[in-house]
Amino acid sequence: MPSEPPAHCSVCGHALTSRTRSCPNCGSPVGVGTPVRNEKGGRAPPAHLPPEVRQRVDRLGRWHEAARALNVHVPELPAWVEGLAGGEQQEERWDEMLRGLERSAHHEIAQALEGWGRDALSRLARLEAYGLPSPTERKTLEAIQRALRTGDVERALSLYPKVDQVLGFKERNLNDAREALEGLQLLAADVEALGLPVLWPDGGLLARLERNLKAGRAPETLKQASDLRREAQARLLKVLPARIQQAAEETAREKGAGRDVKMEASLLARAARAAHRGQAEQALRDLVRFQSQRSLDPFRIAEARTRENPSS
Repeated sequence: MPSEPPAHCSVCGHALTSRTRSCPNCGSPVGVGTPVRNEKGGRAPPAHLPPEVRQRVDRLGRWHEAARALNVHVPELPAWVEGLAGGEQQEERWDEMLRGLERSAHHEIAQALEGWGRDALSRLARLEAYGLPSPTERKTLEAIQRALRTGDVERALSLYPKVDQVLGFKERNLNDAREALEGLQLLAADVEALGLPVLWPDGGLLARLERNLKAGRAPETLKQASDLRREAQARLLKVLPARIQQAAEETAREKGAGRDVKMEASLLARAARAAHRGQAEQALRDLVRFQSQRSLDPFRIAEARTRENPSS
């Protein structure tokens, strides 16, 4: 005759024996009026929570959702523990469990918000250094710090997302403009290294863009830098093919003289393909690498020294 499947507590699911009168795990009584469940059966519906307890459980749920962006995991109450609130004998145990979760969540969220606040102050300082004042965000950050000092974690949690969102938006604008300007500076440096004609006759243009960016004109700087970059690419595509051809002819002569020019030839081939596809900046970078490879060649270094000091 098959044995009966093991019974389980209807509150916490702990395994029970046939002689068990109360659950050894959660203390819930087992008997008349207190259903149990087994592995094949379903769980009894949880007991109704008192309003004040439901408010605390709901608050933990709000903390759980709001703290995700801070990389803080607030544990959620398992569904079975709600049954502990159903009887008077369990109220003390329930309250102790809930308070423990609240204390732990409060501590971890407060620590995370304090760390976020320190980082936000640094972010604000950088924006202000670039002429992007954020007085509203600074005031809100002060309000968050006051809330944390008074233990009002829920208010701090409700305030910080807006500050983080606005700071992120301003930082993206600044970073895009900064990246665009640095791209122009790199282009100018590569052009100078190759001895190509200057991209912009106005020698003070990039310095003015830098000043504009630091004066808080990030969108304007981004637009100007993007326009200048397109113009520079068009100019480069007019001069690069001839320069690549000249370098290819020099490399072919060196190959004929018995030198190993595989690396240089590979870089030139890449530069030629990029120029043909209209990828001016890629072609320019490959030409710079080509020149660097030649400058590091020990045979060329020795020849250059010999030319400089023929008597040595």
